[in-house]
Amino acid sequence: MGNFFDGYTASALRSVLVVLFLGVIALIYRKFEPLNLKTNSPYILGMVFASLFTWGPLYFAILEAGVGVALTVTYASIVIGMLFFGRLLTNEKFSKDKILSTVFGILA
Repeated sequence: MGNFFDGYTASALRSVLVVLFLGVIALIYRKFEPLNLKTNSPYILGMVFASLFTWGPLYFAILEAGVGVALTVTYASIVIGMLFFGRLLTNEKFSKDKILSTVFGILA
C-alpha cells in the first residue's frame, strides 16, 4: 500500500485524543476501575482479534478514499450496526437520546 501514513496517523491520533479526553472525564468523576484480566480476558482478546481485521481495511480505505469519507462511512456503519443489533437482540427502542446523538454524529 505504499509508505503514505498520513491518513492512518490522523486516525491513530484521533483515537489517542479520544482516550485522553475520556480519561480526564473518568478522573474527574472517579470512575476508573481496576482491569480484572481473569474476568475480562475473553472480551479483550475478542477486541484485539476483531481489530486485526479492522485496521488493515480502514488503512486501505483511508488511502483510497481519504480520511473524511473513510471515517464517516466507518462511523455510520458502527452506528447503524449498533442500532440494528440493539433492536434485533435486545429490542431496544430508538429513543430521544439516540436521536440526539445521531444528529450530533452527523453534524460532527
